[in-house]
Amino acid sequence: MDVKRLVKMYWDSRGQEPPDMSVCKTFGVILSDAFDSKMRILDVGTGTGFMALILAELGHEVVGLDISEGMLRVARKKAECRGLKIQFKLGDAENLPFKDDSDAVICRHLIWTLPNPRGALAEWTRVARHKVVVIDGRWMRSS
Repeated sequence: MDVKRLVKMYWDSRGQEPPDMSVCKTFGVILSDAFDSKMRILDVGTGTGFMALILAELGHEVVGLDISEGMLRVARKKAECRGLKIQFKLGDAENLPFKDDSDAVICRHLIWTLPNPRGALAEWTRVARHKVVVIDGRWMRSS
């Protein structure tokens, strides 16, 4: 089975616990510094919209992209409940269905799921006029 199909199936079936509000507040401060003027931001691998929601609350125009329709349903509902206008689209982080019209691209906890992370970074750089922000971590450690 194709890796992307497995990733999509996994995230479509995955539930989400409510985020820790102190984590949301911390990201709000960090993102305010990273994006100090109003921008059009593409949130790649948006999932349930964690970053997209914070960015929209900060006044940015946000588009969230994800390969999982299940995650996008959750993100849309969260945005609607908060009265936020965020466009959520189904799509592949390695093959963006966009022209180079975003001011910035952001992703959080996505790189490790991608079969071709270099290609994805090239795509993100292509569509972002000003900056690409990647937030990730070392998820699996060997003994």
